[in-house]
Amino acid sequence: MESSNETCLFFEKNSLSATTIALNNVPTYKVSTNLQGSTTKVRSAATNVLIAHMDAGKSLRISKWLERTTLADGTAFTLRIADGEFFLRSHHVHRLAFYGTDQASITAHWNKLPSGSPPLTLIVSPGLERSHAQIIAAFIYSEQKM
Repeated sequence: MESSNETCLFFEKNSLSATTIALNNVPTYKVSTNLQGSTTKVRSAATNVLIAHMDAGKSLRISKWLERTTLADGTAFTLRIADGEFFLRSHHVHRLAFYGTDQASITAHWNKLPSGSPPLTLIVSPGLERSHAQIIAAFIYSEQKM
């Protein structure tokens, strides 16, 4: 259940490969994938600055902020960002969820599954505003690996 303080990042299309992501009805990020489906890029919608580049055919150099971790109840990714350390792992309701270090509190999750009907929405807890780009990139990267 979303609280009024949570941020909703709305995906224009129900797609993780070609869409615009809006915050407060303002296009904020653009996601694009080449025709072969091997390279996905996330850019700022306002400045076109590249935020994330994911190449399915090559190793992604993300080990400084996202690394595979084995937890007692399964595999997850540890995401190290300015706001702290978080775990991104599968969730029985949301498909993927972003947890705090206590592994109990969900700080970001899909509102509708990527295979569901539009609009796909990423719900992010308050206090993580400066890390939205890294969280979006981590969710897209993890979905591509599923």
